[in-house]
Amino acid sequence: MLRLERMSEVSPATVRKELYLISAIFEAARKEWGLNALRNPASDIHVPSGANPKRSRIPPEKLLRVLKALSKSKHRYLPHIVTLALETGMRRGEIISLKWEQYARDEGLISLDETKNGYGRHARKHTKPINWNMGA
Repeated sequence: MLRLERMSEVSPATVRKELYLISAIFEAARKEWGLNALRNPASDIHVPSGANPKRSRIPPEKLLRVLKALSKSKHRYLPHIVTLALETGMRRGEIISLKWEQYARDEGLISLDETKNGYGRHARKHTKPINWNMGA
């Protein structure tokens, strides 16, 4: 019952992580500290399956409306930045900290050394390279 109540407050992925944490604590107490009489309460609880479903991409007609609205912004690079984020899945901090040497224009590949999870990765652009001098 508590699992269902908790799932009404947070995502299934959060409930799953919390149950794994509780289980790990009880298992460590049992194995590391010799508290064999402890029963792991999380072992009897159904763990929600799967990660949170990802939303699908923005439909092209909606994206065009958004980019058209962004093009009226006083920030001329904003439509390009939004396009880059949508195409690559890059986070705001990753985009803000970009340096030209990270971008392999011919390959459409962006090397990200510092990411949220601490591991480097490559992000690939799927359309033609951005002309940053547009409208200049």
